[in-house]
Amino acid sequence: MLMLALLVLSGYIFMKPEVCQPAIANTKHNLSVTGPGTIKATVETEICVFCHTPHSATTELPLWNHALTTHNYVPAELPSVSTGWPRLLSTVQPPDKASKLCLSCHDGTVAIGLLVNMPGPGSSGSVTMQGTAGGNMPTTAYGYIGTNLSGTHPVSIAVNDTLINDKNLCTTPGAYTLQYPPAGDPVKLKPTSNTYKGGTGKPVTTATAFTYFQGVQCTSCHDPHLEGVVDFLVKGTGSPAPTKGHPGNISALCTSCHPGTCP
Repeated sequence: MLMLALLVLSGYIFMKPEVCQPAIANTKHNLSVTGPGTIKATVETEICVFCHTPHSATTELPLWNHALTTHNYVPAELPSVSTGWPRLLSTVQPPDKASKLCLSCHDGTVAIGLLVNMPGPGSSGSVTMQGTAGGNMPTTAYGYIGTNLSGTHPVSIAVNDTLINDKNLCTTPGAYTLQYPPAGDPVKLKPTSNTYKGGTGKPVTTATAFTYFQGVQCTSCHDPHLEGVVDFLVKGTGSPAPTKGHPGNISALCTSCHPGTCP
């Protein structure tokens, strides 16, 4: 019996690193020297440290370790702006929370290796990277978004009953109707501090009685930890294949929140 227990335990010990190995290790979000992308560290082997740290993290969740961007963005605009979104009802507000975290690398204004808590004993500093432009994401990189967000889907948008009701009044022909993503759908609303018509986003209370107010963030549609998925989209990337600036066939993704169009 003792021998069987030892065999089971030894098997667990040898298997555990692979079982627990995060899928991100095989994606371009693995910025360590072992990463498969062209943008990665020259010597640093830790994977999670580029985004997370268990100690001395920023106030942003989850235990955020990368330096935050302080840039002001050209946002998706209201209908009064000719280059804007003609059916956008929400007042334009700055990106916050998850979207701001994503932009801290993807806007090209912050060094990708600039961390709040460095590996090892811990101190602020910068990991030396290769494949960058002066440490920042190059404008030629596939993942470069920049600071002009006018051509992207609006982010940090609070989604509540008022917004859904306003959208579904269909005062503008051809406008997309709106719903909360169905239960169990891969598309998720995420926390935002922004509001719509003075109201917070959809409230979700956690098991610890802490309430988040939800809306649309970059991570509603993209999961940076997914392996083998085009553009890290949580749903729907059929033919045609995505290319730079065009996500391909994402109808399944869109209809999670926009089930139809107004007559």
